[in-house]
Amino acid sequence: MADPKILRGIFKDGPLVASAIIEADGNARLMVKGAEPLMAGDPAFNDKLRKIAAECKGKLEGATKVELHAVLVRAALAEHATFKPDDLAAMGVRRIVLLDADCGLAIRIFDEDPAPVTLSYESLRADLTGNLPDQPGLVDVPSRYTRKLHRDLNDGEKKVYEMAVQRAGRGLMKLVIVEDGDLKLAVALKDLPPARARSVILPLSELGGEVTGGLSIEQLANKLEIVRAG
Repeated sequence: MADPKILRGIFKDGPLVASAIIEADGNARLMVKGAEPLMAGDPAFNDKLRKIAAECKGKLEGATKVELHAVLVRAALAEHATFKPDDLAAMGVRRIVLLDADCGLAIRIFDEDPAPVTLSYESLRADLTGNLPDQPGLVDVPSRYTRKLHRDLNDGEKKVYEMAVQRAGRGLMKLVIVEDGDLKLAVALKDLPPARARSVILPLSELGGEVTGGLSIEQLANKLEIVRAG
């Protein structure tokens, strides 16, 4: 297979920098740094990504499918970003991925499918009775809960978080770490086919303690089988 084509710095505007990776099969990733939301639901952030997509559209020769990946220092605000399928179509991208700059992991993904039904965090939280149940919908965590980031976790909790991202794969829609007595990880997933959203609340502190106590990676992967999208 031919090596991917790497285009560095195809767009620059102050702190905004975009580069591109175009695979031989036509799949392309537009990698963006310097576009940061300054508040929850910041419309200026959306405008910056629209501008970058428009400026780079004519420079992605050979690309048939484009994803825009934005690396965020202000990763806590990724949860509140919103892009509708019509927004992606207008931008000429099939997916927008928001990544945590500290760990490089995806924490919010938008794609061409219609937005799913929103599900209250409390309904999932109330149903957490020692198992790891899931419920249909995209989990929405009220603002009164304190959020945490990957960098705030201990080593065991980080391994759980990272395994959840790995298990979810391309079905990941959103990850939110919340302080609710101890730490919980709210995971929103998309299963295909048929397309549907579902959410799972993981007892992050508890699972992290098990990893610290000797739970193997294989055992952890088995415990997080429910987070696998499919």
